Amino acid sequence: MFDLLILAVVQGIAEFLPISSSGHLVIIGSMLGELSESPTLEIILHAGTLGSILLIFWRKILRLLTEDRRVIGLLVVGTIPAATIGDGIKLMIPGVLRSPLLAGAMLLVTGVMLIFLGRLREREGTYQGVSWWGA
Repeated sequence: MFDLLILAVVQGIAEFLPISSSGHLVIIGSMLGELSESPTLEIILHAGTLGSILLIFWRKILRLLTEDRRVIGLLVVGTIPAATIGDGIKLMIPGVLRSPLLAGAMLLVTGVMLIFLGRLREREGTYQGVSWWGA
C-alpha cells in the first residue's frame, strides 16, 4: 500500500506541473520494483488524474464542449505527431519507453526546452486563434 501511495502522490503532483508524470512514474516505479509494471495500476493512476482534472477544470471543459468546440479538433491534430512518434518508437524498440535512464534523460531535455521557451517573447492572441497548422 505504501508503494501505491507513493506512485499516486507522484502522479498527482506531476500531472499538474509542466513535467512528464509518466516519466516520473517510470523512474519512481523502477525504484519500487515490479508493482509499477502493472498496466492496470498505470490505468488506475491515470484515471484518478482524469477525475481530478474533470473536478478542477470542469468549467473550462464545459466551455470547450459548448463555445470552443473548434479547439477540440486542434487538440486532436496537435496530439497526432507525438502519438505517431511514440507508437513508432514502441514498435521499433519494444520496452524503451519504460527505461528509467531514457525517462531521466528526457526530463532533462524537457527542462532545457522549458527554460529556453520561457525566454521567448509571448505571442499575440489566444488559444482559440491558433491555426490548424499551428496546432
